[in-house]
Amino acid sequence: MFGAKPNSVCAAIVSAVFAASSGSLRASDKQQIPTPAAQEQTAGSIQTADRSDEILKELRELRLLIESQISGNRAPAKARLEQVDGQALGSAGAPVTMVEFSDLECPFCRQYYMTSFQEIRKEYIETGKVRYIVQDFPLETIHANAIPAAKAAQCGGQQDKFWEVRLGLSAVRALNEASIRDVAKRQSLDMRRFNECMAANSVESVINKHKERATVIGVTGTPTFVIGRTAAGQGGVDGVVLVGALKYSRFKATIDDLLKDK
Repeated sequence: MFGAKPNSVCAAIVSAVFAASSGSLRASDKQQIPTPAAQEQTAGSIQTADRSDEILKELRELRLLIESQISGNRAPAKARLEQVDGQALGSAGAPVTMVEFSDLECPFCRQYYMTSFQEIRKEYIETGKVRYIVQDFPLETIHANAIPAAKAAQCGGQQDKFWEVRLGLSAVRALNEASIRDVAKRQSLDMRRFNECMAANSVESVINKHKERATVIGVTGTPTFVIGRTAAGQGGVDGVVLVGALKYSRFKATIDDLLKDK
């Protein structure tokens, strides 16, 4: 895919991403961002500057993804996970297992949860066709709140609210300590227990185990998925690797092919 000559549209997109994410703005771009003095005049101006910073951050993340793909550091077409345990949705007896490696501060993961995941859950997880297992792969070098968010979901799991907390966090555009705790409060968690769990780092060993599994199969970005036939009694999965916030049709085609493979 990446060995092919890019068309003019793709080339233009890549050039724009690299230019925008370089950290330097052209004079014409700077005119669109309020000066410090102007920011003090209206709240709207502050929001414009914040939005500009947010766009640059996401463009830098996209640049990292493009660079990793160009350099060849992308997940293999297939992968085998010898052992997969973790929070799961769906029937343990489902014929297909889908494993997600994700970062709750990743904008692509958020996009996936808002789009394709909703259809996968409705059509395959809730109908008993797919068992869905989550593994944390926080990219802490670019996402300062990825590990706290992963910990928050795991701490929620100690009160049987893992999925409620995780899905709540996945919908938050700007994660920080306050927004993470706000999600926990909205799920009616015992906040004393939650705060103790967050402070004690008792769930970090779980997150580290997930990261090790991801590293073994060559995961470099999020979201990454391993989708394969469920191996009864073996605890692992040998399957196809998909990378990115792909369209639902791509996931559907992969799952349907596996369901036919009996």
